[in-house]
Amino acid sequence: MEPHLPRFPGHYPSSCSSASTVLIHLGDQDENNKVYELQGLDIVGNPESSTLLTSPISERARVPPPSSSLEDKGSDIEVDIVTDASKRSPTPPLSPTYSVHPRYNYEDGTLAVVVENYLFKIHAYLFLPSDGNFIAEHLRDELGTSRSPIVLPSEVRIAGFENVLQILYRHPLDRSAFRIRLLKDAYMTANTMHFVSLCNLIAKYIVDNDCIDEPLDEAVPKYDLATKFPHHFPSTFRETQLDKLCCSVQFMTHMHFYELGFTELAKIWKVALAARAGYDGTKTEVYEPPAPSPRTSYLIKVKSMAGYRAAKREMLGPSV
Repeated sequence: MEPHLPRFPGHYPSSCSSASTVLIHLGDQDENNKVYELQGLDIVGNPESSTLLTSPISERARVPPPSSSLEDKGSDIEVDIVTDASKRSPTPPLSPTYSVHPRYNYEDGTLAVVVENYLFKIHAYLFLPSDGNFIAEHLRDELGTSRSPIVLPSEVRIAGFENVLQILYRHPLDRSAFRIRLLKDAYMTANTMHFVSLCNLIAKYIVDNDCIDEPLDEAVPKYDLATKFPHHFPSTFRETQLDKLCCSVQFMTHMHFYELGFTELAKIWKVALAARAGYDGTKTEVYEPPAPSPRTSYLIKVKSMAGYRAAKREMLGPSV
């Protein structure tokens, strides 16, 4: 005889092979936490929840449930039909959302790069052939697509990466001069990315276009680069920038102080005072720079002074 099955409100699958499951919510859980198997249904009691998840089986029920236990406790019973968990595809993890960069978002771009949550769609050939730079090395791992963009290190800032791209995308016939602070920022970013070929290119451009008479806003970033990266800038280049600073050291602002660092600034002041004392012939603690117009003639005279050269040699080393 077929076991007596209580009829719960709701819809049941017409056959045991139907790809559906039944969620049965019981108001009270059986005190013994028994496992019931109904005809065409497996009902598994969960000791931590009042929800029973049922799934279809192909054989008849082996243990009929006592009708009294369900009828007595079934005053608050609800049935919901859901898709079989085995048939549902797993929910994909939420991918991070990035803001598309308003300028560097080429339709034919072959490389996706993320900097500070901004997505750049650019061209991979700019970073090839590989010189060990961060992007080229990750291209070998099949990254750089829209689904798997290359995320640059947190040290790389979006402004610095924009300056790098501005140099890389520069038209060959564009002969306009670069701003020195753009070049410095691009150099620092390229160095963080281990982009050696671009660092060499920027350093060569800065050295080749150097001028003996430049304002502080040009000389300070050049001196800072030459001090921090002596392997890319010759010692004579750093010495030239020091000569420029000694001509105008009193005109420095707080921005120049913080850019150079106060330790380096103290050394520059010492050399500048030696130059001024040698120029005037009297020792002084106050530096009075020459007027902007005779700076070049001042440099020519001061550079040949023994005291000034000795102070520079103490600061820069014996090669001066």
